[in-house]
Amino acid sequence: MPPASDADPLDRVLDWLQSKMAALSGILLFVMMLLVVTNTLTRKFLNAPIPGAFEFTQSLLTLAVFLSLAYTQRAGGHISVDVITRHLTGGARRLARMFGHLLGVACFAWATYANWGFAMQSLDMNEQEWGEITYPLWPVKLMICIGLAVLTLQFVVELVREIRDMKQGKS
Repeated sequence: MPPASDADPLDRVLDWLQSKMAALSGILLFVMMLLVVTNTLTRKFLNAPIPGAFEFTQSLLTLAVFLSLAYTQRAGGHISVDVITRHLTGGARRLARMFGHLLGVACFAWATYANWGFAMQSLDMNEQEWGEITYPLWPVKLMICIGLAVLTLQFVVELVREIRDMKQGKS
């Protein structure tokens, strides 16, 4: 990740957005932990589980994962298999990284597009989660799209950075 002073405006905006999304993801994980612990304790000692705890936990976990994807990519925290690329040098390694970023753009742009359709369909039909409580699912599906879109933009920024570095002769 380049220093903030060297970053272009899109990179700085993405950095800010990803930091906020990752912080929200952390808060959601903490809330989920409190909910699970509280539900367990109330079930054990009061024989009174929290209504909807399971449904809320499902949604919170989904949001926590998708909101943190782009930040994790930016920080280099995703699992990487370098069986082939570790044996490459210079230009070949750069081309492999560029291909990986391009593939990331293509895959996650498609996933964003596809999930947008699911989110809009969910909104149109007012899809509900049915269990101990009922609540709409479209906000969760919309947040999945936002997480995927920001991840796609992160791959675009990384691809542009690789191309720019290649033109400047950086390794």
